[in-house]
Amino acid sequence: MEQSQTSSKFSSRTIWGVIIVGVGVVFLLREMGVNINLGDFWPAVLIVPGLAFWALFFLKRGQRGIEGVLIPGTILVLYGGFFLFETLVDWKYTSETAFFYTLAVGLAFFAAHYLGNRSRGFLVPAWILTGVSALQFFSTTLTWDFMWSVVLIIVGLWVLLKRKKREPDN
Repeated sequence: MEQSQTSSKFSSRTIWGVIIVGVGVVFLLREMGVNINLGDFWPAVLIVPGLAFWALFFLKRGQRGIEGVLIPGTILVLYGGFFLFETLVDWKYTSETAFFYTLAVGLAFFAAHYLGNRSRGFLVPAWILTGVSALQFFSTTLTWDFMWSVVLIIVGLWVLLKRKKREPDN
C-alpha cells in the first residue's frame, strides 16, 4: 500500500513537472528569436492542465473526494476544445454557440457523478446547468414561436403518456 501511494505521488509530480518544463521551453524559444505565435496555441493552455486534472483523477482514483478534480479538468478540456474550434472557424458561430459555456460546466458535474462515487450532490447542478444550456440553445437557434410549439407538444405528450397512479380499490 505504501508503494502505490509513493508511485501515484511521483506520477502526479511528473505530470506537473512536464507541463511546467514545456511552458518554460516555449517561452525560452520565443526569447531566443524562434517565431512561435502563442496565439495559435492558446487553447492548449486550457487543454493541457485539464488533461492533467483527469490524469490526477485516474492516478488517485478511489481516494475520498478525488472526483472533485474532474470538474475543473472537464471544464478546461471542453473550453479548450471549444476555443480551438472557434479559432479555426474564425469565431463565425459565436452567437450560436454561447450555450456551450453553461453546457460544459453541466457536463463537468455529470463526469464527477458518473466517474466518481455517484454522489447525488453532483446531479443537481448538472441537470440545472444542462437545462439552462438547453434553453440558451433553443432561444438562440430557434424562434420563440417554434420553441413554444415544441414545448406545448412535449408537455401534452407527457400528460397523455404519464402513468396514472393506481388508486386503491374501496
